[in-house]
Amino acid sequence: MRSQSWMLLTVILLGGSGARSEPAPQVVASISGKHLRAIQSAHPELERRHLSLQGYEEITIFESSELLTVLFSSRASRPGERGDPPGEQLGLAVEIDKRTNQAGKAHYIR
Repeated sequence: MRSQSWMLLTVILLGGSGARSEPAPQVVASISGKHLRAIQSAHPELERRHLSLQGYEEITIFESSELLTVLFSSRASRPGERGDPPGEQLGLAVEIDKRTNQAGKAHYIR
């Protein structure tokens, strides 16, 4: 009986079938609802300029007392580097009014 208990425990701990299990999922990003709404509010400005959200590797949000500024960048800049690399979308900053959640000023980032 005791060996059967150990066998059962071993089977449970090894995942039952002995098949290779997939690694546990890892968190790759986390975002608050407030910041997601800011990105959603800025998205029409991307569309207006015929830019694709998928073309940006990094989205950064800055917060001041009255505004959230959503910054879309093709990739993280490297120290001493200026401008966007050839073939990549231009960076874009969109200001979002915190009270109304409406997009205001928007400009390309060099």
